[in-house]
Formats: sequence, structure tokens, C-alpha cells
Amino acid sequence: MGKSDRTEGRKAIRTAEKGKHTGKITPLSAGKQATAKTNYKEKIYGQRTMRKVEKKMKKTIFEELGGTYVRCGDYLIPNLTLPEEEKPRFVGVWGQRHLQYLKEYRKTVYLDLMMSGRLNSYLADIEEQAQERFERIVEQMKQAQGITEQLKADNAWEWVGRMNNIQACAREIVDKEIIYQ
Repeated sequence: MGKSDRTEGRKAIRTAEKGKHTGKITPLSAGKQATAKTNYKEKIYGQRTMRKVEKKMKKTIFEELGGTYVRCGDYLIPNLTLPEEEKPRFVGVWGQRHLQYLKEYRKTVYLDLMMSGRLNSYLADIEEQAQERFERIVEQMKQAQGITEQLKADNAWEWVGRMNNIQACAREIVDKEIIYQ
């Protein structure tokens, strides 16, 4: 075999790899032919089987309720969207603290509220309850300790100190009774 024969053979292989037809057909070895046929048959058979299975499959409850799927490779992923809330309500400090508590210690409750679309309204209700309870406790403690506007006018620093103490106590009570429950 001469040098030119080898050069022609290499050129034929290179052009065949690039997808160009040279006029010469180089046969595949018997093992490669069998593997190529098997892979092609498996691919076609797999696609046909998937179509047959999809046709025969009974509709899921999700599909019966109007749900749809998106195909990603061999997987069907459901199209999920959160329900819209009527109107967003204000969630202040009390609601945010309770939200943090739910995320850290009550994950199932948090996820249930979030998935059902009731999280914002739930937190707004907690906010209102906690604020009302806080104000009620502050008023009751002011009356019990005899803190009046007269004390505020006479000795402002003492009034501020007592009010800060009352508010700190009321905050602890609200945290224990409503926020961290």
C-alpha cells in the first residue's frame, strides 16, 4: 500500500466525518452496525411506548380539575399558580414577627397558608389582634400604676421611664400570648 493510498483513505474519512459524500462508502464493522440498529429501534420503540402509555393513562384528579402539565424531557411537571388574594392588607411589626416565627418553627402551617393564598390576610389579622391587645394592656397598666397626664406635666422623665417599662411589659405579654403561639 503506497503513501498516496493512505492519504486518500484519510481524506475519505475526514470528509465522511464532516458529512460530505466522497463516492466511496466505507462499511461499519458488524458490532457497530448491530449497536446502531439496536439504538435506533429502542429510540423508536420508546417513543411509541410513551405515546401508547399516555393515551391509556387515566386522567389524574389534577387534570380532571382543569390542571395542565408541561413536558420537560421524560417528566410531566404540573403548571401550578398561587391563587390571588382579594386585596393586600397591611402587615406591620407584629405580623412580620409572627411570619418569622412561622417560617422557623411552624413550616407546615406557613406552607399551607402560603399555598392556599391566605398568608397575607392571616398575618393582617394577627397584626390587628396584637395591636389591640397591646393598647389594651398599656391602658390597664397605666391605670393600675396611677400614671396620668398630671405626672407627665410635673415630672416628664419619670413619666417616660414608667411608660417605657409598661410598653416593654406589654410587648412581652403580646409576644407570649399571640405572636409565638
